[in-house]
Amino acid sequence: MAKNKVGLYLSVAIAKRQKYVPIVSTGNNKYKAGWGFVLGVPTEFPNPTYVLRYTDNSRRVWETVGKELDAALVAKKRREQIQAARKAGLELVAGQPTIVPMERKTIAQAVSEYRAELTMTKAQRSISGYMFEVNQFTASCIKLHMDEIKREDLLRFMQSLRNHSPRYAPRTIYNKTMAIVTFLNRNGIKKLLHKSDWPKYAEKQVEMYTDEEITALLASSSAELQLVIRFFLATGCRDGEVMHACYSDLNYAKRTFTVQAKPQFEWSPKTEEGTRAIPIGDGLLAELRIRQGDGGANRLIFPARNGGPEGHFLRMVQDAAGRAGLTCKVELHKFRKTYATDQLREGTDPPTLRKLLGHKDLTVILNYLATVRLDSPAARAKANRADRFAQPAIVAG
Repeated sequence: MAKNKVGLYLSVAIAKRQKYVPIVSTGNNKYKAGWGFVLGVPTEFPNPTYVLRYTDNSRRVWETVGKELDAALVAKKRREQIQAARKAGLELVAGQPTIVPMERKTIAQAVSEYRAELTMTKAQRSISGYMFEVNQFTASCIKLHMDEIKREDLLRFMQSLRNHSPRYAPRTIYNKTMAIVTFLNRNGIKKLLHKSDWPKYAEKQVEMYTDEEITALLASSSAELQLVIRFFLATGCRDGEVMHACYSDLNYAKRTFTVQAKPQFEWSPKTEEGTRAIPIGDGLLAELRIRQGDGGANRLIFPARNGGPEGHFLRMVQDAAGRAGLTCKVELHKFRKTYATDQLREGTDPPTLRKLLGHKDLTVILNYLATVRLDSPAARAKANRADRFAQPAIVAG
């Protein structure tokens, strides 16, 4: 092995003895999780431990980096950065010995633990989002241990986001930074950033569909897609909630639709508040009852062709919008915003709407409310009142 090279191995039991075997590579710095070479033969090992091999001060070091391949790759990249920096004459951890006590938590270990924690509480798509941001942070951080992370590491992370191509919007940088702060807080690292360090951004105006856009969209949709769109608009549900909606969630007596966990699909609402009952219109409810027929109540209302959850609602709606010639931004979440603003216009109070939407607090609801108030008759009357000194137009003789 070259002096500065960092190798990735599996620590496995072979013939009742612990052995280190090189991990199987699929090329382009990609690896096959849980597979290692034994006498040149690719072999699968259940639940292996990943280990780094490198040379430090002329000594061979084997460093355990957890049981998750993603975390091991992060640790490998960071160790390569450290090796390269030392080769250039830089000492990244001033005042610390090269070989550190094992009780200090490495960043790789923290990442692995964080992923395991997310697996118990979040959906796979949410886990992928959180881990993407954590991996972006670890790629910009040259530290090895959690207790070495300082304010400058977060500032360096934010700078790397500003330099990203394509360029991230300020709000996106803020959200990504918040995700890393949450990760650090889970590990007892708090209040690193000053108030002035946080990215500044302007709140976007809440966008909802107009009645004309909805009418055009429905006219360009199949009967099946029309029902899907009406369901989004009538319930204000998130796309995952509609994907996993079952007939058993409909209460025809109370005329409600209930968002609740679906263990058979390994799916649960985004938040604890996401479990909720939503009133549903009589017309749509009657159509859904006819649609259900004599079939089982546990069936999905809008299944994919294979009978599982339909994951292509967005593409279907975008295709319909293209046929309708719509030029507005088309997204599923916009149906939810439309539902929220319609509810507020009809007099639903913010605390009730918070429950209907499954939000934790009123922050987003108040943004919707501000938008509704801008185009209300009261707002129009106040605008005209402010312009009461306007002079009548003078017609030239």
